[in-house]
Amino acid sequence: MMDAMSVMDAVHAKVGHNDDLNASLVGEGTYAVAFWKATNTHSAGAALVRKTSGNWHVLKVLPAAPKDPAVLENLGVPAAQAKALVIDIAKGQ
Repeated sequence: MMDAMSVMDAVHAKVGHNDDLNASLVGEGTYAVAFWKATNTHSAGAALVRKTSGNWHVLKVLPAAPKDPAVLENLGVPAAQAKALVIDIAKGQ
């Protein structure tokens, strides 16, 4: 996965839980989704991340990993990338 550490740095900066956020990552082009399960210290969730100007930025924190590409498309992800991300998320859960 491209720039995994940089993606997770952006996610941790936005959602915290640096010590126990055990997230899985999927990526397509300049978009990535980090998703994680609930623990005793935090709820489940996901973060849509995009790379612009060489840096990764969290676009949206979601209450769960998206299962429908339309969720990502509504946040600006191109249809082909949104579909690929959702397929990759399903494989990783």
